Amino acid sequence: ADLLAQHLSSQSHDFELLGPAPCLLSKLRGKSRFQILLKAEHRPVLRRLVDMLPDLRKKLPAGVALTVDIDPLDMF
Repeated sequence: ADLLAQHLSSQSHDFELLGPAPCLLSKLRGKSRFQILLKAEHRPVLRRLVDMLPDLRKKLPAGVALTVDIDPLDMF
């Protein structure tokens, strides 16, 4: 999560990155969970970041998953 946050923050300064922080249920089924929140005034900035995620997902170590929730209703 830290490496992903560092990579995302190096891409642009047009958004705010919060986290990574442990999720409310920080451990689920024996796996640790973290969340990163991206905020921007203009949606295209976030769209550009989301479009990069498939390439980043390929670089994840075995056993690490990346889930994206666009416009989450809550943070739980």
